Amino acid sequence: MKKINKPVTSPNFTIEDIHAMRRYNYEITKNLSQDERLKYYNDSAFRKEVRERLSNENKVCCCGE
Repeated sequence: MKKINKPVTSPNFTIEDIHAMRRYNYEITKNLSQDERLKYYNDSAFRKEVRERLSNENKVCCCGE
């Protein structure tokens, strides 16, 4: 089985980071059963990292205050 490296996200969390994460998740999950895939996505630390980054971005004030 081919080893797949986990993508490293940039500090700005760009669209390229999202594409890299999708490619990574596809490669990891393409041979899993539906139950295994659901467990992978529900328990994924990567998912928690994405949620945390998006939450932090929403806290940034962009109105110049």
